[in-house]
Amino acid sequence: MKDVVVLETARGSRFEIRLENWGSGLDILRRRWVLVDRAWVCVDSGEAAQEVAVAWTRIFGGHKSSVQIYGLLPV
Repeated sequence: MKDVVVLETARGSRFEIRLENWGSGLDILRRRWVLVDRAWVCVDSGEAAQEVAVAWTRIFGGHKSSVQIYGLLPV
């Protein structure tokens, strides 16, 4: 199972969520996201997002020197 998924909102904001199971996970702000009909929906705000990438470095144990803050700063 994937560990981290990168999502993008309609406004172009990108952020990552850490999956707890195949259809739900939490972002850095601890908002719950669930997978509904191939789109991710925030339970707290109702915002929708699409999956754009998988954070492969996290899956394979790599790391970056800088902290990733998806969703808080424009990419």
